[in-house]
Amino acid sequence: MSETFESPTNWTPCDKTEKIVTVKNTGNIAANARIKMNESWVSADGSELSLVKDGVKLASIEFSNEEWELRDGYYYLKNSLGAG
Repeated sequence: MSETFESPTNWTPCDKTEKIVTVKNTGNIAANARIKMNESWVSADGSELSLVKDGVKLASIEFSNEEWELRDGYYYLKNSLGAG
């Protein structure tokens, strides 16, 4: 798995920033894939930021890909990945 993400220097409320995550099958046969996403936010100094203030969620991740399905805490690829 790999990801591409460039943190913006000046986030403001309601901004959306794209993060691209890819999964590759390097084997010789088709494979099923699942990924787990842990949502956390870290400041520039490395300290973890709270996602909730006064009962309001401040930030969230939207997983917007129809090829994946969320089950039991994991995202499962609906189709197998071909070899290579």
